[in-house]
Amino acid sequence: MGIFDNLKRNLLHKKISKNLGEREIKILPLEKYHNILIIVDTINNQKAFSNHLQLVFPNAKFTTLTFRDQKLDESSGFTFTFHTNDMGFGKIKNDRLLGVVNTNFDLVIDFIKKETELDYFVQYSKSALKIGGLNTTKNYLYDLLIECGKSDTDFIENIKTQINLLTKNGNN
Repeated sequence: MGIFDNLKRNLLHKKISKNLGEREIKILPLEKYHNILIIVDTINNQKAFSNHLQLVFPNAKFTTLTFRDQKLDESSGFTFTFHTNDMGFGKIKNDRLLGVVNTNFDLVIDFIKKETELDYFVQYSKSALKIGGLNTTKNYLYDLLIECGKSDTDFIENIKTQINLLTKNGNN
């Protein structure tokens, strides 16, 4: 990582720490989630458990956000990619990625356990619910912390269980 990449990362973390104000947090029954953002470190990881996600959230359209190695953004459809050059002094300068930030997702699920530049999207998302793994170093980003389990499919099952319990008890 070069000096400019470190500078961008430091600016990003300072910006994340600022309070954005209040959001209304909503926990819906699984079938009522229609627009979900999935954050993964590589697209191959998401492909491995995408069928399981579709079973848990049967009516949802999934948008995926991940990293890319090259500077040029060649992503399309509902797959979005991020490179450190997409940041300019603490702000996103890629128009496609600005669309992700400004989309009102029903749910954001962050599958990345370590701190990364993609935390910006979790922090600034207008999502009604943000879910991340319990015992990560970035618990402050999420509305609901879920035990990760031994695999991503375990994590998905734990999310399913917790949402079912919370909506069954009328806490939505």
